[in-house]
Amino acid sequence: MSDSVPAVEFKNVSKVFGNITVINNVSLVIPQKSFVTFLGPSGCGKTTLLRMIAGFYDCDAGEIFIKGRRVDPVPPYARNTAMVFQEYALFPHLSVFDNVAYGLNIQASEGRIKQSDIEPRVMNALELMQLNALRDRFPHQMSGGQQQRVAVARALVMNPDALLLDEPLSNLDAKLRESVRVELRQIQKKLQLTSIYVTHDQQEALSMSDMIVVMNKGVIRQVGSAHEIYYKPNSRFVADFIGTTNLIDVDLNGGAALYKDVPVPLEGAGIPQSGSASVSLRPESLRIGKEKVENSFNLEGTIRESMFLGEKTRYTVVDAYGKEWIVDSFDPGLTVFEGQVWLTATPDKPHLIVEE
Repeated sequence: MSDSVPAVEFKNVSKVFGNITVINNVSLVIPQKSFVTFLGPSGCGKTTLLRMIAGFYDCDAGEIFIKGRRVDPVPPYARNTAMVFQEYALFPHLSVFDNVAYGLNIQASEGRIKQSDIEPRVMNALELMQLNALRDRFPHQMSGGQQQRVAVARALVMNPDALLLDEPLSNLDAKLRESVRVELRQIQKKLQLTSIYVTHDQQEALSMSDMIVVMNKGVIRQVGSAHEIYYKPNSRFVADFIGTTNLIDVDLNGGAALYKDVPVPLEGAGIPQSGSASVSLRPESLRIGKEKVENSFNLEGTIRESMFLGEKTRYTVVDAYGKEWIVDSFDPGLTVFEGQVWLTATPDKPHLIVEE
């Protein structure tokens, strides 16, 4: 099948629990072989959307397609998806090998695959997840990270059209979580397997994804690459939710933007001639110094505090209007500033947000 056919497509999908609309008229195209993350705060609908792909929840409206085949009327076992759960859901009485082989054994009993195919497929999945030496262990004999690898292997062995991952790293400590997410991304690239990942962790989403789907209150707020979502948010919600940013209200006049009475130079076409808008400036997009910089955004302020964080120094600066600004300096040779300073940014750094 051509890669131009979407791996997964939602067409005007809605889901209602009681009198609460959890998914509200969502339409989305997920390309084949991509790593896509559903990102948003708790209760935004991201896990519900993932479970609708798997067939665990029915649509109340709309249609879902997997590789061009409509699947919303199809039961979960006939959709060729595989889910990795937050709690792993391993069978405690089965060995690693038997946990991974479980789905294949069901397929063999139904005559869909040969019994002789099971062992080589399981061993290949164990090798991918570096679990060969643990094939005879039971879940209680393994660490959380090892159990998580078993859960992924059990999903991979099914050769799914879409691998669905519901916050699979949330039970791991920070250092292990980082190493496992790198491993997951490498495996996804190697297998070119469409993977759909749910998280509320922005760093996970930014570091792993080809495409991020930001959700809030059952609707999609923005779809884009990590760079687009981070540096070019389309709303104050997205700008504020993803990482740390400085948000200011500006007045538009003749294609220029003013913060109070301070000009905010902007690059790009299509800037409205009048009205109100917002500007997002990431902490690393600002520079701190003792002088103005020509042809830049220049704002005078007073340093309230500075924190040395290893790879950067983070400043809190209060401007003359009482607003706090967060500024990150990554210059290892930089003298720590005190007192009155100038915040500056070149015209390519401020991002204008115009909401309807």
